[in-house]
Amino acid sequence: MFFGKLHPCRCRATAEGLAPLHRLQVGQTGVIRRVDACGAERSRLLAMGFVSGRSVQVVQNAQGPMVVLLGASRVCLCRHQARHILVELQETTTQNGEDKPPRGCLV
Repeated sequence: MFFGKLHPCRCRATAEGLAPLHRLQVGQTGVIRRVDACGAERSRLLAMGFVSGRSVQVVQNAQGPMVVLLGASRVCLCRHQARHILVELQETTTQNGEDKPPRGCLV
């Protein structure tokens, strides 16, 4: 077990510029790059539509479960499930078309 340290897979993901879904702020969008879960949990996340290449936007990320927009569906998931979904953050643009980093950017 890894107490007080990041799991080696998580360290590699951070180095690759990926962030766990639970770290995104409300309104931030990311593209799913990897699902780091095993067994039944992995199967469940994949069945819910969390597959590589799909865009996901955070709708709610306060205390309790997260709500994300996955395609045209709103999906509610536990934080521990969201930790297994690694996303590449998408840059947002202002109304003028200027690039603007996402609020609370993790990269």
